[in-house]
Parts: sequence; structure tokens; C-alpha cells
Amino acid sequence: MAVYNGEILTGDAAHQIAGIYPAAFEPTPKRRLAEEAIVLGDKICDPVDLVAAVLQFIVSQAERYAGGGSPTQVVLTHPEAWDEYLKGRLSAAAVRAGIVEERIVLMPEPVAAAWHYAASSDVEAGAHVAVLDFGGGTCDAAVLELSETAEGPAFHVVASSGIDPLGGHDFDAQLENWVLTQVAAEGKKELLESLKSERSGSDRAVLRDQIREAKHALSFHGSAPVGVHCGEQEWVCMVTREEFEQLIDPQLNRAVELVRSVIQEALPSVEQLHRVYLTGGSSHIPALQSKLSEILPMKLGLMGDPKQVTSVGAMEAPASTAGKSDGGGNVPISVVEASQTARQPGEKGRRQRAKTFSVASFVHDKSSPTDNLRRSGVRRKILIGGGVAASGAVLAAALMLTPGGAQQPTTRGTSSPSGGSSAETTRECGGKEQPGLTEGECNLLTKVNDLGFVNPGSCSSNRNLTGASSGLICDPPPDSNFSSTERPAIYVYGYPSLQPLNTAFDGLVKRFKAVQGSATKPPGWETWHLSGDKAQTVRGRVLGASEEGTNYLVWTEEEPLMAIWAISKDADIPKLYSWWHK
Repeated sequence: MAVYNGEILTGDAAHQIAGIYPAAFEPTPKRRLAEEAIVLGDKICDPVDLVAAVLQFIVSQAERYAGGGSPTQVVLTHPEAWDEYLKGRLSAAAVRAGIVEERIVLMPEPVAAAWHYAASSDVEAGAHVAVLDFGGGTCDAAVLELSETAEGPAFHVVASSGIDPLGGHDFDAQLENWVLTQVAAEGKKELLESLKSERSGSDRAVLRDQIREAKHALSFHGSAPVGVHCGEQEWVCMVTREEFEQLIDPQLNRAVELVRSVIQEALPSVEQLHRVYLTGGSSHIPALQSKLSEILPMKLGLMGDPKQVTSVGAMEAPASTAGKSDGGGNVPISVVEASQTARQPGEKGRRQRAKTFSVASFVHDKSSPTDNLRRSGVRRKILIGGGVAASGAVLAAALMLTPGGAQQPTTRGTSSPSGGSSAETTRECGGKEQPGLTEGECNLLTKVNDLGFVNPGSCSSNRNLTGASSGLICDPPPDSNFSSTERPAIYVYGYPSLQPLNTAFDGLVKRFKAVQGSATKPPGWETWHLSGDKAQTVRGRVLGASEEGTNYLVWTEEEPLMAIWAISKDADIPKLYSWWHK
């Protein structure tokens, strides 16, 4: 957020001011809540007012996209280490934003993150999980235990610690210094001097955007360009993943040591740990994951966009109303009765789904959002992850409309990158009229349908993408000869080129420790070609693996540039392979 001409600005307007008047911009107002006052530009500001402005923007956007009306509950997540003073400041900001105090609920971030992963895996009562939240400014680790309480299942924080500051902002600064060193080494003295001048604020802001983009790209690619521009001078600096990882290696080691120490404090042995869940943008760095895998083999849990894990997890807590924090890390969660068909942690079976809307990325079923609003008994619940995010794309806010009580949200649905619903757009994809799919998703559906691996009428968009350009979640064709319990979920990912497709597959080989040989002998992988092709031209690779009772068959199609996952608990790898091979 930023202050300009006495007005508090948020989102894109704030980022625009950052390039013109950097002293008026504050990228992380939540981290400043402990201060009584801060100076932005020529104005002395109360940090509570700054956070309130961002919360007000998020809530107004959520209400607008969901069709109007006030939320019955607003859930704000916060760092586990926050004391009552900081939590009180966050609540005060929400009240100043116009949110009714009685509707405000606070939830520790590791608790919300744990619920996100527990909603999609088998976590039994008594199990211990660890959460590493490695974001832009701080690195926090916690070990939690899932226990049964009088109010229902609850995650209790057993041990926690953090490092502040340590995160993506530090990596940005290090990479910026490294790039400027390269500029000097290349003899670009005029460019370097121009960037140091007082008039180069907008060019330095553009450079920092370039550096952030390069940092993100290095999680998926071996190298990335950084454009350095000032006035008439410009130069492109290439940075490799190896160079970046060497640069930040000491900081990554601090994060790994933090995880190790928190686990040692909580448990006698790492073997007693069910899983380590990662959240926050910096958790996507491959070197960090590799270091954690060395001390915690087969324990890492990754799922979806790490920046949204906390917000989505707050929605996936197994009740429509989260309890008030008791100050000790416990957030009571009401039990959903069996008649409501919501799955408890550790329980097998498909979960009942709620209608879920996100400000930055809508996720809903095939009915229109306005149709949902017409139903009686609809409850509105806004969940804001990470406390508050000062970004043009409001990734932390979500509005959940839950008709009739405590039901669970889904990650299946359609979404629009601009923040608007695409449910009203209907395209012909795969020979059928498909509402709510983007053009890229429609093209992907047409391609995969031509291969005969999906029931096109069952497909919906999937925005949990890692290096892919589009994604779908589908059922297999009705004639696939799977029983109702064996029927796999089919995840389809389209890629812009062969490099990210192969990089994603190589990551799976490393994750599952698969060996080249036969995909039917997990964990194993092999290349494949079309039968009858005497030249045996490689058309892709196929991998078979099992993890925690779930079987995965993943194959790549190099010609249409896609990867397809078949995931099932009850169909074993040979059966999945036989279905694919036919």
C-alpha cells in the first residue's frame, strides 16, 4: 500500500506510486503493526489504519464479486508467534475497515495450513504434522498435533519458532545486488550510475519487478533473464538457478535448521512426524525442498499454489464456523455430523463440496454465482490469509457461500485470472458445450479428448498450476472398466514448450525416487512410443508410483505438450497402466 496526496492507496494504485515515489510505499503493512507510527512520504501513519485500508479493499472486492451483501464471518489468519497485543491490533484494523467485531475470527496460520493438507490426505487423530511457512518477509515453523476435543477435531501447536526477517524480500535484495555487480563487471558504468541517480526511481522499481519475476521463474527453469534499463541505457543479465541458489544458500540453511530444531523440540524422533507441509512463496525454491528432503525423506507435502495454502486451509477446516482463538494456538472446530457427509481427517471417501469464490481466482461449480445467491439459508464467510496482503491481486481473500451448513470446499471449478467469473462463457470443447472454461482450457480439453482419456462433460478448470499454462480435472470415460471405487481422477496439464514439460516430469522422478525401467514396478519410469512405429520414436515418458496409499500414473505427450495424471487409491499401478496402454 502507499500514501499519496494524503490518500491511502492499495493494490495496483499503490504499486504505481512505488515506481514514482518509493518513500511513500509500504509492501508489507502487516509486519509494521507492532509500531506505533510509520512515515510514508510526508505523512505520519498509524499502521492499524494502513492494514484497515487493505482489509477494506479486500472485503469490498469479495462482496462485489459475490453479488453484494455483508459477510456473516471474517476469518483473519496470523503468525503463530503473535501475542495478544498484535492480534488485538489486527482485530482493530478489521473494525476500522467496517467489519462487525462479533464477526471477526482469528486463526493461527500454521493451523490453517495444516487443515489445507489434512483436507486432501489421511491425517489420523494423534498424528503430528509440521508446517514451514516461508514467505516474503518471515520464515516460521511449527509442529501441530491433531486431537479430538469436545468441540471436534482440532490442531494444537506443540512447538513453534520463527526468523524475522528472512524470506523472499531478502532474496530479492540479494539478487538485485548481484545483478548490479554483473552490470559493473560488464563495464556498464553509465547504466550503473544512471540507476543510482535520484531520478531513476521508476526504473529501479521496474528492475525490482524483473528480479522478482526471475526469482519465481528459477523455481521452474534453469535460467532467467533480468532486464536492466535506465533512460537510454539497457542490458539483459542472465542468472542461472545454480547462481541464485549459491547466493541464498546460507539463508536456506537457516530455514532448514529452524525446521530441524522445532521438530526436535516437539518430538523424540522425526519418524513420529506424519508430514512436513510447505506454504509461502519461498517454499517453492527447489534447493530448499532438496535440503529438507535430505533430513526428512518422504515427508514433504506440496499441493497447489503455496501462496494460497493458508487462505484455502481456513476454508477447508471441517466446519462452516471456525472457533475463536483461545490464545494458546488452539482453534476449536465443530464436528460435521455424518448425515452432512463431510469427511473428517483420516476418513476415506469423497467430500461434499461448497461453492467457493476467490477475489483473485474464482473457484466454483458449474452453476452461476447468482444462482447460488438466490438460495435460502446462504452464509457468507470471508477468509483473509497471512493477516493482510498489500498487492494488486488480492490473493488472500476468499468468499465461501455454504448453503445449509458445514460443507467442504473444492479445488475443482472454473476461474478467471482477472478476478471475474467465467461461468457465463460457453465454448464448444471436446465436442460438447462447456461453460466456464478459458480458451486455453478449451483447447487442452479438445486435445485430451481426442486421445480418449477423459469424459469431456466431467471436466472443470484447475488453477493449481506449477509451470503449466493450463489445467483440467476430469473423470475417465464411462467405458474405462473401473469400479466406482477404483475410478481415478484425471489431472491434465498443458505446457507452453517441451522444457517445462520435461522439467515437471524430472521433478516427479526425483520426488518419488523413481528408477528407469518399468512404470508397472513402482517407483519406476520408462519412455514410450506408438505401437507399430518401427523407428520407435519417443513420444513421451510414463511414471508409476505410490505414496501414502495413493497410486499415481503420470505420462507426458510430447507432441500436444501435455502431462496427464491418473490418481486412485483402489486401482493399482498395473491396472492404471493397462488402461493407459490400451
